[in-house]
Amino acid sequence: MWQKDVRKARSKKALSPVFWRRLQKASLAGLGVVVVALMVVQGILSFGIPWWKGDYINLQQRHLPPVQHQFERTVRPADKVLSQTLKPKWYEAVAPPLYIKSGSNSSWGTPDFYRERASSLDSFRHGFSLSSPFEQAAVDLRCLKLSQYEQMLDAECTGRWLTILKEGRITSIDKLWGFFETHNGAITFTINNRYKALFKPCSSKSEDTGREVLASHLDRVLQWGQAVPVIGRRISLNELLPLVARLSAASQRTYADTIDKCSRGGYMRGPMMGWIEGLIPVRTMRKIAVPATELVEMRDDVYYAGTAYANQKQSKFHSFYWLVDILRHGKDEFVTPEADLISLDLDRSKFLFLRSITSPNVNFTWCFTCHMDRWVYETLNSVSSHPDVPPESRLSNLLKTSLSKEELFPNAYTSEIGYYLDQRVESLLECVTHCIKVYGESEVLLAETKPSSKS
Repeated sequence: MWQKDVRKARSKKALSPVFWRRLQKASLAGLGVVVVALMVVQGILSFGIPWWKGDYINLQQRHLPPVQHQFERTVRPADKVLSQTLKPKWYEAVAPPLYIKSGSNSSWGTPDFYRERASSLDSFRHGFSLSSPFEQAAVDLRCLKLSQYEQMLDAECTGRWLTILKEGRITSIDKLWGFFETHNGAITFTINNRYKALFKPCSSKSEDTGREVLASHLDRVLQWGQAVPVIGRRISLNELLPLVARLSAASQRTYADTIDKCSRGGYMRGPMMGWIEGLIPVRTMRKIAVPATELVEMRDDVYYAGTAYANQKQSKFHSFYWLVDILRHGKDEFVTPEADLISLDLDRSKFLFLRSITSPNVNFTWCFTCHMDRWVYETLNSVSSHPDVPPESRLSNLLKTSLSKEELFPNAYTSEIGYYLDQRVESLLECVTHCIKVYGESEVLLAETKPSSKS
């Protein structure tokens, strides 16, 4: 059915989706004036309206510098000054830069590369823990020259970061989130007087903290740099007593409530999560549920031209969400000061459910706009269930290998999770491969570089 939608939409003139629907309704020539009037009114009123309600990107390109129109911004009052001064540092992100240590001796992007990387990630962490102070200082110096996003792509820097989260000394309690809304007892710590981290000692019916660990390991295996480093940690309540004494009376009551609900045997256990500084909330394009014909028309829409790099970044971002099965729109999406997209609150990942990627109630956006980050497509081909890929290199087995050293969440991975994960890989590859057959590889797979920043 969706192939018919593609052919049907391709036979139409490439207009903005919003305007096209209006022209369809204006079947009588006399209504043309009304259509033009509606277009003018939309141009006046729709500044800042999301793209699925108007020609958002076109309007942003007219009024904002390129840095700010790459993604739709959900700017809170406190973020306005930052958003006006944000000047990302651009660099090519098609493949990891040459200085990135991958944790593999094999050629980048091959099945062997991902298999070796999955099995070596934990050794990088232990290697950093056991190294001499001089060697640690050398790693610190190299990693601190990178942005936090670049550190997430680097196996050695990720190992260093995980070691700090796992073994570093907690030097302050910065915030007790309590149980307001969906925070479930989360605590923000400072470690070694320098590094912030978020600790989640409680799960709930809708949020499983073990899924944070799963999602982080998945991202580390893929080397996409989308999920923050996460590792399980057990914290002694006695260790925290001197820090609790410094808290206000209200915070001490929140702490008492937290340990009452989230501790056991004098300890709290949960994922300790890396903290990315300067994150700004954003809303990317919808991942699903846009009518297929609109998505196909949008591909050639002149109002949508000039956004290839934004499409590339968002297709990669949404592909990870497809793998972990979080498809809601806009929530917990963030962008770094360098304009790299980051996912938070992945404890909502479902993993155990599979929907048809091109069914009418899903309509995964990138199966119809037919754009995909080349890095994503080549990665998934290397970890797919294709006969040429060794079984041990399938994504399910790579995730299992990566999680095998996870001490506090030994049962986070199950064969059922692995089965559905491999199925999601296949469904995404199938839809992108179909796009390549329709449009050609050079018109589907994106390998753009970041545009120059303009003030």
